[in-house]
Amino acid sequence: FFFFFLNNILMILISIAGMIFANHRSGYISIFIVFIFTFILNARRRGRKVSYIFSLIIMILALIAVLQNSFLKDNFLSRISSAFDFNDANYLDRELRNELALENFKENPVNGTLLSGYYYKAGAMSEYQNNWMPHNFIADILSTQGIIGFTFIFSFLFIIIKTGLKNKDDPITISSLNVILYYITFALANVTFLNLTTILIFCLYSALIFKRDKILNYHENTLN
Repeated sequence: FFFFFLNNILMILISIAGMIFANHRSGYISIFIVFIFTFILNARRRGRKVSYIFSLIIMILALIAVLQNSFLKDNFLSRISSAFDFNDANYLDRELRNELALENFKENPVNGTLLSGYYYKAGAMSEYQNNWMPHNFIADILSTQGIIGFTFIFSFLFIIIKTGLKNKDDPITISSLNVILYYITFALANVTFLNLTTILIFCLYSALIFKRDKILNYHENTLN
């Protein structure tokens, strides 16, 4: 029990360190969404709920202790406070990128632009030409792959999430589903959904969800 408890504490501390040093607003928001999702799933089971609340208390206390460092405190809190500043330069920049992508989608609604290496007509806006990708995976898919690509990808996402929720009492499945949820929410404000590195992570945890479903179905059929 002691080593299990120690392992949880170490994972909490590592998570806090990663969260702070990443210094990424979208990451903070995505972590919060995943936390709410996990808490809702665990709330119906008293044992898990108590463990989850206890881990949360430890995380908050550890975060308070770490933020006693003035450098970390200034960077972390400033990023948190600016997360919902809609006049922020980064927000306005991403808003413009997404609007340009949706304009392209309106011109090519069925299968998108199918462009390789750039998204917008060169010369349309001299400062926004090649490699000007939207910071939202929905706008990204719609502009480049249209309704056909959007339907295919979101059907796949629906199957993954549905399969994960079916086995929500399985720790491996729910952990994998948390990664998928973080991946999706983070990609709502970043160019990461179709990135080579992150798509490999997405495929790995999606495969784990399907593999666990196959194993659990096998055991259920064997017992019956």
